[in-house]
Amino acid sequence: MQNVLIMLFFCFASFAKHPFYMSVSELNYKSDKKILEISIRIFVNDFEKALKSRTTLKVDLINGNNAQNQQLINNYIAKQFKIKINGKLKELTIIGYEHEKDAIWSYFELKGCDFPKKIEIENSILYEIFKEQSNIVRCKVNTTEKNSKVNNPDKHINFDF
Repeated sequence: MQNVLIMLFFCFASFAKHPFYMSVSELNYKSDKKILEISIRIFVNDFEKALKSRTTLKVDLINGNNAQNQQLINNYIAKQFKIKINGKLKELTIIGYEHEKDAIWSYFELKGCDFPKKIEIENSILYEIFKEQSNIVRCKVNTTEKNSKVNNPDKHINFDF
């Protein structure tokens, strides 16, 4: 029994030495409204570190100035998460963000979005901060769902519907 406990301790201790860095992006196309909704989840401390590296402003995503934070998030995502729909580069419109446990969910949309036969994503969220960064993208168009993942330095994801 003691050996099992020691082995479990070393297993958990090894995780502390090798943290993981991940973002999750969810895309949902609503054909009745011609809107592509995008939600991006990033760990708070990692996101704040990335934002601080780009500004001289104080960054506090949990207790800080919401309007300032929303602008910082919008500027960051615009550079690190690019999307093409049917071959055309689109600009995301930020809707807002919220804090949930240890993460920040930021919300964007593309209005007037034609049916996305092809979605091309360039996702380099947190790549400038963490060489171990992974980014997962989940995409739902009507009833079809597709998923993909990129690891730094890879950043291109394509979905065909």
